[in-house]
Amino acid sequence: MVRLLIVITLVSCTRTSEKYCGLHGEDRVHCPQMDAPVDPRTVCTTDPDPACSGETPRCLLQGGPTGFCVGCIDNSDCTQTGRQACDPDTRTCRACAEHSDCASLACLPEGTCGTDDNVVYVDETGTDAGDCTAAAKCRTIDYALDKITNTRFFLKLSGRLEESVLIGSKYVVILAGPATKLVGVTEPAFKVQKATVNIYDLEIECTSAISGFKTEMESTSVLRNVYIHNCVKGIESKGGFLNVARSRIGENSGGGIITDAAAQFAQCGSH
Repeated sequence: MVRLLIVITLVSCTRTSEKYCGLHGEDRVHCPQMDAPVDPRTVCTTDPDPACSGETPRCLLQGGPTGFCVGCIDNSDCTQTGRQACDPDTRTCRACAEHSDCASLACLPEGTCGTDDNVVYVDETGTDAGDCTAAAKCRTIDYALDKITNTRFFLKLSGRLEESVLIGSKYVVILAGPATKLVGVTEPAFKVQKATVNIYDLEIECTSAISGFKTEMESTSVLRNVYIHNCVKGIESKGGFLNVARSRIGENSGGGIITDAAAQFAQCGSH
């Protein structure tokens, strides 16, 4: 009889312990049930609403008579540098993570939205005229490179661009929009000479027997999330510094990445 009582006591203790209930919250018989958490957001009825102020100045109404005070409803509410995108889940302003977060359609690597003051725009439907602004994009990279300056060095690309590119003696940061592709027409598709070039999210394709990307003459080239394919050589580095990360260099008949003895090469997360 004593043993039976001990067993019953142990089972009861196990079932009501904090550890047991933490793992078996559905056990409503032996575990106390917590009330649903109270939504801390302020209730509002119109936008704007006097109840909404400070960090939550907007009233988000979603089809009902009442809503909640939030930090933003869309990107137009977010004007602070470094917090120019409205997160659709939390309705708070944050750094941009993709180009569509910005009205300018140019999210810079540090999470701020670009402007015509620091971004040069190229699109397959553009025209090689003017200053290559967001509203009046240029057609070719070759034309747009003349608009690059010490303060306006971001180059935003979009669409299918059929040309070969030479960047010499400049500092350029290339930002490619979704599904943007550079199709090379002469050897190589992309060349960097005596320059510093950072490339983000660009696809480079060769439709003839040419190389994809070549860097030489003590240049510094940084490739992030770049896809180079169907070329003779994917990447060729002659001297200088080459850093490739989160990129795919494949389906190139003459090799993926070729460097000479004078080149410094760093690879991270690429294949």
